[in-house]
Order: sequence, then structure tokens, then C-alpha cells
Amino acid sequence: MADGHVQVFEPGIDPVAAAAQGPHSAAGHTQGDRPATATLGDGRTAPRPAGARRAIDRKDVILALVVFVVAAIFQYSRLSEVVDNELMERWFELFPGELSDDLVVVEIDSRSIQALRSWPWPRTFHAEAIRRLTGAGAAAIGVDIDFSSYSTAEADLDLVRAVAQSDRPVIFPVFRQWGWTAPGETGLFESQPFPELAVNSLLAHVNVHPDGDGITRRHATFAELPGTGTLPSMAMALAGTTGAPPSFVLDFAIPIESVRRVSFVDLISGDFDTAAIDGKRVLIGATAIELGDQLSVPVHVTLPGVLIHALAFETLRQGRTLTQAPAAAVLAGTLALALGMVVLLRRLNWRSALLAALGATILVLAAAGAAQALLTLIVPVVPWLLVIALAFVAAALVQIDVLMEQLLRKAMALIHRTSMMNSIVNDTSDGILIADRQGNVTFANPALKSMLGLDEAGIGSRQFARRFADLTGLWHHDPAAGPPGDDAVLSGSAHPAECEIETAAGTRIVVAVRAAYSRLNRNTRRADGEDDQPTGIFTLRDITARKQLEEAQARALEEATGASRAKTNFLANMNHELRTPLNAIIGFSEIMRDQVFGPLGNESYVDYSDSIHESGARLLATVNAVLEAARIDSGAYEIDEDITDLASLIDHVTAALADAAAERSLTVTVSGDADCPRLRCDIDAVRKAIRHIADNAIKFNKNRGSVDIHYGPSHTGGLTVEITDTGIGLSENDIAKILKPFGQADAALNRKFEGSGLGLTIASGLMRLHGGTLDIASTPKIGTTVTLSFPPDRSVPGSGC
Repeated sequence: MADGHVQVFEPGIDPVAAAAQGPHSAAGHTQGDRPATATLGDGRTAPRPAGARRAIDRKDVILALVVFVVAAIFQYSRLSEVVDNELMERWFELFPGELSDDLVVVEIDSRSIQALRSWPWPRTFHAEAIRRLTGAGAAAIGVDIDFSSYSTAEADLDLVRAVAQSDRPVIFPVFRQWGWTAPGETGLFESQPFPELAVNSLLAHVNVHPDGDGITRRHATFAELPGTGTLPSMAMALAGTTGAPPSFVLDFAIPIESVRRVSFVDLISGDFDTAAIDGKRVLIGATAIELGDQLSVPVHVTLPGVLIHALAFETLRQGRTLTQAPAAAVLAGTLALALGMVVLLRRLNWRSALLAALGATILVLAAAGAAQALLTLIVPVVPWLLVIALAFVAAALVQIDVLMEQLLRKAMALIHRTSMMNSIVNDTSDGILIADRQGNVTFANPALKSMLGLDEAGIGSRQFARRFADLTGLWHHDPAAGPPGDDAVLSGSAHPAECEIETAAGTRIVVAVRAAYSRLNRNTRRADGEDDQPTGIFTLRDITARKQLEEAQARALEEATGASRAKTNFLANMNHELRTPLNAIIGFSEIMRDQVFGPLGNESYVDYSDSIHESGARLLATVNAVLEAARIDSGAYEIDEDITDLASLIDHVTAALADAAAERSLTVTVSGDADCPRLRCDIDAVRKAIRHIADNAIKFNKNRGSVDIHYGPSHTGGLTVEITDTGIGLSENDIAKILKPFGQADAALNRKFEGSGLGLTIASGLMRLHGGTLDIASTPKIGTTVTLSFPPDRSVPGSGC
């Protein structure tokens, strides 16, 4: 200091070492990318104070812009949405809300369904519920039940009267759903209460729209329905609030599972506290799981639809409508945070920067939680958290030597890869063996040793090499590919080879072996000057249990096939044993019904005899059908061929079914080509096949419908019979059902049409015996066409019509 030079020591510089190096060394020290000295006006230089560095430089701005752009792009990604939704759910759990006690839910629960013994209930029940709630002083009644269709006139009138007599607003739902909009056409249509019910009630929409992940978080306050106009939501109508946003996030912090509830059966029976209803809004809806109105939601996992509407009511009632923070404000905050974090963290060492980043993260999370809990504002924090993380990483990268970092990364990657490969090889359940052509083992993993019960010495022994002699077949050479030893001719086995090997315990196991080949150290030579020999890498999998299972499955399949064949043969041989007693029942019941040997003494006996006769005849027909199907299935049905014409066959069938057609007022028409060839067939079998189809055409037809039967030659040279009806028709799924034995489109016990479901099976089987086919084309509610096609070799020249 004697020469007047003033030396300034910056933070992080050892004063003793700097003094030893001299003043020029200290003055020349640089900070960041700017010199630590300043040029004076007369040309002399002086040290720059440590705090004189500009607060923000160009690198800070560029880096902050890069961080901002990355965070802004990530803000609109799917992952950002998932994280923000998860954080929002955590805030709901950390800051629980309260119920307003302004709402009562009348739940259609499992106990009510069991007590009232049916579903859907008669609408007199709902009318009684409205009367009970009106009498108890409910302020408003919302009904989340579909009354879009009529039921019985008496029940509908009772419900309309209950609504009209109520001096409290009654709200019914309107919703859009997918269904039939016109014959053969589907689409969205509007469903609302039947007109008489809507006269004295209010309407509200109840549609709930889940987010893209299937979870319901948001609620639409109003809905534009084409046929109705703008409607408030059920929650909006019940709450009676105004000024709510068009859409908002439900406040799942409200403990909606604790809302006051009344079971529907208790309500209509009067077994409830009327004071709990007085002055309250009431929402009626289904909570029973078996009714299926369950939706995925945050916090609660699932909630019934009525409780979601209740939660929307509470959210509106308490003014807790959560809305997203404006995107512009979020982006502005992201930019400001990016610039501030980059400037701060770049000037700190990595430990201080880490603490600052953690502190900023905690502040951001706390601010987002407070905004949601106190301001009903949802702030997406993922871009802000990403800004903090990126700013920290950028600051750390600036302070680390790039070359050392790359070397470290490569070393760590190599260590990780080596460790991973060792873990894969050692932990895999497959045995891995590396050996040369001579059987010298260079590696065996623990799984192989465990599989064979051998240790390291056992694996390397000559005895083990001899045990694996059959693996040498997996080494192969294609002479056309080049001389032996060339890399191009070494290849792995295309499919795993199966072989048996003996374990140390003397047992033999079956293994699947895959072989791959590698020439290790191909760019170096061994000490003896020879190239390295190809090395085989064998992967062995113990498939003993699988082979045993396959054998067991094969035996089980053979046994099942034998059992099925025995069952079929049994049914086919039961003809006499089943028909004889049934014929006796039918014959004796007919004698009793007709009172052949005198009056029975009581008219009821005559009716009973008629019922026995009819049931026996039906049972005999079913038994005959089962036995006939069994005979066809077992191959015991032999056809007796003759030559006939289709006209006589069809006339015989229509005559037999004339009475049944007359009972339904059906029109049966028969048409045929004039030059139709004759048919070589089993006449009785073809008559049965046509009758089964015609019987179905009459049975499943509409009253005063029609049945058209057309026969003639086909374009392939064979013969066809087409039977078309104007009946109920079938869907593609129904066609697949009825072609199976005992298959019926309507399989319910209380179905409208009786039958064993074997008619089409028998008809199809009889057609197969003739080398023909049975095809069905049908349209629901329009009708069905069944086509019987005979091959050309069954056509006999000459007019058969």
C-alpha cells in the first residue's frame, strides 16, 4: 500500500495466495465472462468491485427465453395435465371444505330396490315421493330419473297430478344420449319428460362430460339443446344462483359423501324426519351400484351421478366454482419466473442453487394450493416447476467443465450398461451358455447351474461337454454361402430346438434351445496367430412342465372328445326308450280326453287329460327333435334317396301348416320356375327341412303378415328354395345364435315364442347330408329370408314343377 495501489479481494479468492502472486495477478482475475478490472478515464486500470457485475446480461436473457419456451410448450402436454390434475386432487385432500346443509339426497339405494321388489318402479311410487316431500316443506325438488317414455296411463296420470298439486318447484331432467333416431339410423337425440309431465315442472340438463382420462372433474352450468334451447344444469336450477361461469371445476374438497340422505323406501313409507326436509332442496336419484350410474371422480374414486349433481349444487351454493387461471397470466408468470430463476441460480454455487430451487418449488406449490383453497383459482404449476428445474440444470451445466462432464457421462453409461448386462444375464430365468465348437465352456449363468444342479467345476468338465454333444447340431454351414469360417455363414437357429438333457441328479428334463453366434475380438489375433473361432451363445429354457401340460391337455381333449361321442351315441340310441312311454302317455290321455269308455265324472278331468295330451305331444316333438339332431351329429342318419319335384314337397308342407297360418291371418304364397328340374334327395328329410323353416316363418311373423316360398334352379346349376317372411327379423348376432343347437334369439325363460331351438340345426344338418347349404339373410323388424341350396349333382333333368 506504500505505492498507493489498492488491492480488492473478491469472494472465493484466498487473500494469502493472491498476495503471494502479486497485485497484477489479482487485478487480472476474471469473473464469469467479464474482466474484474475497469479502465479509468486517463487510461489506467483499477479492480472492478465484486458487486459491480450487471444484474442481467445477454446470456441470462437467452437462457431464460429457452427455458420459458420449453416450459410453455410442456404446459399444453398430456403429462402436464396429468400432474396438474394430481396436484389439484392433493389440494382437495389437504384443504377439506364443509357442507352447506341446504341439500337432502333421496337415494334410490339397494335397500329400496329390494324392499319394493322391482325396477323400474311404478310411477305411483315417484308421485308419492313428491307428495311426501311437498308435505314436509321441501323448498325445491330435483328428480334425476328418466321419465321420457310413457308407462301405464294410471301411473303417469298420478305422477302428473302430484307435480301439478305441489306448490314447490319440481325439476325434471333433460339429457342427450346415443340411440335410434330413425329406423336403421343411430345418433344423438334429446330425451325429456313426456309432454304432460313437463307442463307443470321445470327442466334442467343432467349430462356429465368426463375429461379425456375418463374422470369427471368439470360441470357445465348451462347446455344448449337443439329441441329445447338453453337449459340450466340440475345443480344450477336447485341452487337458484346466478352469475356462475358457464363451466367450472367441482370442489371435491366438499365432503359430499356426508350429505344428508333419505332412503327412497323410507320416504314413501313416511319413516323419515320431516324436519330434515323442511326448507331444504331435495335431489332424488340412484345410488345403488346395480343401477350402474357410477362415474370416476377425483378423491372419491367413484360417485353415483346424483352425488355429482349434489356436489355441483354445493359448489354453486358456497360460491366455490373453481376456474382455470387465465393462460396469458400463467405464461407471463412463467416468463418472469424463468428470468428471475436463471439470474439467481447462475450466480450461486450448485449447493446454494439446489437449496434456492427447492425453496422456490415449495413456494410455488404452496401458492397454487392457497389459490385453489382461498381464491377458487386453479393455477397450473407444472410449467413453473419445470422452469425451476431447467434453470437449476442450466446453472449447474454452466459451472461444470463440458469435457469432464462428457467423460463422466460416458464412464457412468459404460458402468451402467455393464452392470445392466450382468444383471440381465445373472437374473434371467433362462439358462445362458457360451461355448466354442469343441464344447469348451467359457460362461454359464446361475440359472443354467440351478437348472442342471451343477457348480462351476461341473459346468466346465468334459462330462458336461459330452452331455451337450447334441447341441453341436445347432452349428450349421451353408456351402453356397462361402468357405467355412466366413462370418457370413454363421447364423442362429431360426426356431428353438427341443432336446432332453440329464441333470446332476440323474433326471432328464426337456429344454428349448436357441443358438446365436458371435466372433469375439474379430479385429485381433490370438497369441498363436490364428483368428478367434466363432463362439456359440446358447439360451436354454426348461419346458418340462409345459410339455407335461401339453400332454395332459392332449389327453384331456381326447377324453372330452370320447365323452362327447359317447353322449351323442347315447342320445341316438335312446329312440325306442324315450318314444315308447311318451306314445303311451299321449294315447291314454287322448282316450281319457275323448271319454272313449264313458264319462270321467268331472269336466276338470277332461281339461287335465287335454293338457296331458298337449304336453306329451310337445315333449314328444322335442324328444324327436333332440334324437334327430343327435342322429345327424353322430353320423347315424342315413338318407334314402329318391327323385321328386319341389312343388309336391312344398305343397305338402303348406297344407300341413295351413291351420297355423290361418290362426295368424297370414298370406302364404308359393311360386316356382316352369322349367325347374327334379330333385334327387331323401324326400322325407328335405320335407322336414322345408317344414322347419316354414314353421319358423309362421311362428315369428306378424299378424296379417306374409310368407313367400319360391323354388327354382340356381345360377350354379343346382336347385334353391327361398322362404321369405315379414316377421320380427334378426340381427347378425342373433343369426349366429340360432344356428347353434338349442340356440334362440330370445333365450329368456319368459320368452314370447316357444320351441326347442333345434329346428334350424336339424334343417342345416339335413342340408349338409345332401351336400347343400342353409343361408339366412335378415333385417330386424323387416323380415327374414332363408335359402336352401342343393348342389348341381342333385338336379335331375326334366320338369319338376
